[in-house]
Amino acid sequence: MNLAQKTNQPQGCIIPEGWVILKITNDEENPFYKVFSSWDEPFQDKWRLSSGADLCELVENEKAYIWPQSSGSVYWLPKGAQGNCTLSNSQKLEEFLRLDGVESVELNSGLISQDKEELQ
Repeated sequence: MNLAQKTNQPQGCIIPEGWVILKITNDEENPFYKVFSSWDEPFQDKWRLSSGADLCELVENEKAYIWPQSSGSVYWLPKGAQGNCTLSNSQKLEEFLRLDGVESVELNSGLISQDKEELQ
């Protein structure tokens, strides 16, 4: 069974409450993308930055984007949670966005198609 067939079963996937895609570029390589994930925990908010992957690895269904990362982790990114972060996690995200070559991008079907065309 391939990943596209498993998209309705998020078992074993990392499922954030909120997420933002970071596009990272430098002068020598093609851009790559990471997931900044956010969770609202009872006593302390939690965040995580993925290892990164090309957008061509991403699978989309009606509920979420499913995205295997270079580390082997698989992210299940609910479509309605894009851009949602707690206040403290938003501050951490802003720290990343102040770094050279880092920007946030909105994940949508057009961006995915564009990235796949550029890789061909």
